[in-house]
Amino acid sequence: MPPRLPSEQEVYVLELDLPAELSELDTSAWEDLTGSEQQRAFRYRSAQAQAQFVLCRSALRRWLGACLGVCPAHVPLTTNANGKPHLHPAVREGDGREATLLHFNVAHTLGKGLIAFARHPVGIDVERIRPVENAEGLMHRYFSPSECVLWQKSCMDDRADVFFRLWTGKEAVVKAVGRSLAAIGEFSLSLQDDLSAQVETCSSPELQGSWFIQAWKREAQYWLTLAVKVLG
Repeated sequence: MPPRLPSEQEVYVLELDLPAELSELDTSAWEDLTGSEQQRAFRYRSAQAQAQFVLCRSALRRWLGACLGVCPAHVPLTTNANGKPHLHPAVREGDGREATLLHFNVAHTLGKGLIAFARHPVGIDVERIRPVENAEGLMHRYFSPSECVLWQKSCMDDRADVFFRLWTGKEAVVKAVGRSLAAIGEFSLSLQDDLSAQVETCSSPELQGSWFIQAWKREAQYWLTLAVKVLG
């Protein structure tokens, strides 16, 4: 599907297969970045982390550039206090509406990148399914008592799936509102059988309200969760 801005009811998710490192064929991706973004990429010590940043930022800029009618490197991006990128408030769409009504979010892990676009605050997260060292300690540190009980009651074969559904779900929610990872302790998630989830026992006003949260498994290797805060 060619890039176009989503409608009020649509959410687009762009999925990228990411290499372990950049190749000579990725020169054009570098050219999509601004000078400051290129400097940031050069500071990555890991070839994998550098590839993830360059290719995801290039894909983001190409999509937005195609929608707004500007070249990728000229898409005016800025960030909030926690580093979440968003369009500069001065940007307008072809019909005169403020393009800041467009929300987007980026996530990546080993081999996989995702970019979500929506007309509502949106967050997305992806984690590669793998053994988790000290999973119980992480659960008690970052998760609510009800979430810990859900994990503990799961059979051993299902615990990795429960852990990554909760983790990606909570990250997607806090990313949607531009918060840092520290905010994942401010609410609980209730997981549903259809792979959706609900926000419960929330202590932060900005995390309260109506949410659409949906998880899915990709290639039996990744858990992905999309979270959209539905504005009234």
